Amino acid sequence: MTALLNYVEDYIHAHLTQDFSIADIAGSVNLSTFYLSKVFKERKGISLWQYVLRCRIEHAIHWICLHPSDSLTVVALASGFESYTQFLLAFKKHTGTMPRQLRRQVSMAIKNKNHDKSQDSIRHAGALVSSFHMAMKF
Repeated sequence: MTALLNYVEDYIHAHLTQDFSIADIAGSVNLSTFYLSKVFKERKGISLWQYVLRCRIEHAIHWICLHPSDSLTVVALASGFESYTQFLLAFKKHTGTMPRQLRRQVSMAIKNKNHDKSQDSIRHAGALVSSFHMAMKF
């Protein structure tokens, strides 16, 4: 069963930026969506689709940190969300804040890094990402 769940997680990460469904994942392992969803939830403590959303939000957080000047629509689509609205709703629900707030904080940290020429700003940006990960509600 562990190998199956590892495969499912690998599948999700390999297709994260693409449009896929639980049926696609289940089909890749020749299981019913019901059975795969049940087993995943029992073993991981999180629904399969919530896991997909968490992975996409984590991808978006990293994207914002690496490309803070990109529009949030670009971030949403690059992270596998179908629309900007879907991205905003999921991000707010699971992090408790809006993605523009993270982008603003990252931009300020970068500006301070360039101004201060210190490593404190870089550590601050890393701490921001960590705090967003820890605040995620799943």
